[in-house]
Amino acid sequence: MSKEIEFTEAKSQQQADLLQVIRMPMSLLDEGYCRELAKEMNRQANMQDTLSVLAPNQPLEKNKILRMKAQALIHLCDYIEVLKDCDELERSMNKRIDMQEEIAKAFVS
Repeated sequence: MSKEIEFTEAKSQQQADLLQVIRMPMSLLDEGYCRELAKEMNRQANMQDTLSVLAPNQPLEKNKILRMKAQALIHLCDYIEVLKDCDELERSMNKRIDMQEEIAKAFVS
């Protein structure tokens, strides 16, 4: 059973600040490369599963860990993609707001 979390403004701000700190380095990641890397990690895990018949001492948990890391990398890429989409939408919205304010000023002047 999960513990109920109390949301506070201070804790929310702290978490937002931490997310902002990691946002810059994440934006530097080559998303396409990371997605291909995740596919390769999954291929390697599949190959190791196949070869496990020949090497029964190889722990299958290694393959599971490799797949989990690949999945985490894909989730990270998805997160970065959504953040980029948010940034683009925010720029578009701000541009539209600025244009509306300029139009409004033209009629008020």
